[in-house]
Amino acid sequence: MAFLYGVLGSLATAVICALIAFIYREKIRNLISSLLFNISNVGAMSVYISSHDDDFVKDLKKEIEKAKKIKIYASRGRFLGGAPFLSAFSNDDVSINILLPNTKEENPQLD
Repeated sequence: MAFLYGVLGSLATAVICALIAFIYREKIRNLISSLLFNISNVGAMSVYISSHDDDFVKDLKKEIEKAKKIKIYASRGRFLGGAPFLSAFSNDDVSINILLPNTKEENPQLD
């Protein structure tokens, strides 16, 4: 009987933890992201789900305007013509490096 109570208690705890994680998923995601960023010292302040998020565009534009050096690693360059990057591309005092994949090779060799 004690075994059955132990199993039921574990299942109840798992269900309660899953519900709490679902309800507070945004806060938990932000907390885990900020902890990982602080531990790894990568310099990131936030993680955005979408590049179309208004907060993302506003924060990115602010950071680009005050940056002296910009390094962009992207799989596509389509977004580089957007509003946040236009001010950086027109500023001669900013060093900009952009790394895009070589799409001309049929079987590219990855290093």
